[in-house]
Amino acid sequence: MDDKCNGGSAAAPAAPAAPAAPAAPAAAGQQSQSSGLSIRQKQRASTGKTLIDDSSKSEKTLNAAIEQVIAYANSRFNPIGYSIVREQSITLRECKQIQQQNDPDFAYDSEVGDDESRYSMKPDGGILYAVQDSNPQRRIPILVTEDKRQGSNDERKAKNEKKQSCGNAIERGCKNIRAAEMLFSDPDYPIFPYVMFASGCDFHPTESISKRIDMGMTYGIPPHLIALTPETTAADITARVGHILSKINIKISPRRGKCIPTIVIKTHKYDEMEHGSSAWSVDEISRICCNVIDKVFAYFT
Repeated sequence: MDDKCNGGSAAAPAAPAAPAAPAAPAAAGQQSQSSGLSIRQKQRASTGKTLIDDSSKSEKTLNAAIEQVIAYANSRFNPIGYSIVREQSITLRECKQIQQQNDPDFAYDSEVGDDESRYSMKPDGGILYAVQDSNPQRRIPILVTEDKRQGSNDERKAKNEKKQSCGNAIERGCKNIRAAEMLFSDPDYPIFPYVMFASGCDFHPTESISKRIDMGMTYGIPPHLIALTPETTAADITARVGHILSKINIKISPRRGKCIPTIVIKTHKYDEMEHGSSAWSVDEISRICCNVIDKVFAYFT
């Protein structure tokens, strides 16, 4: 899920205001992420594009893939008496109830009037549950998917504009990861099938974001990476996805007790390839998610 920035249709121009006194220039390299994001929004809007355009395209791709994944999951789970249900969100209240049910040591004290149903996790690809046909109250979460597309310096390079600092959309994904830990707290299913699909030039290994992921999301375990170059072929990408499938591990370590998300990155260097070159395809997302479904299914048989 990319930055949900205010954008879209332009408002009618306002009457010009009196000129303000010029602000002191910022020191080189001192531009904040928020000001940098604002500038990027304005510049993209001037060309008829917004950050939401990128987000909308990648989320549509994710949702098309998830439809295939649901069909595949049903083919695996229906014969053992489960049907697959997709939910778009889960509230904080529900997460806490699940956590407390699975681990009574968690005692939550909420202030009077604190309505935790107003706060929720809404992953881009939704949450898939295996629901037992004979007992619909038995709902086991089997997959959570997110989409993070980030980076506009490739577009700036094409227009001979100065490179800007990377955004921080990926870091805000930490909230959903922590919420999902409560969702996947059933000791009978020590798994964490949470998959984040990241794409765009901001995620290239030459940028700092990859290390922020290691520190803030995966306890130092590097994400799965497909770094494209102008020489990369479709066969190369297919082979790399196949390698990733063999490395995905959804098991919660009984010794460390850490829930480590599966983060898969497809990226390109901003000054080597065009914007959108490293977007995930429906087939690639579907292959990865179906592989995760297979790994989850092993805990039901």
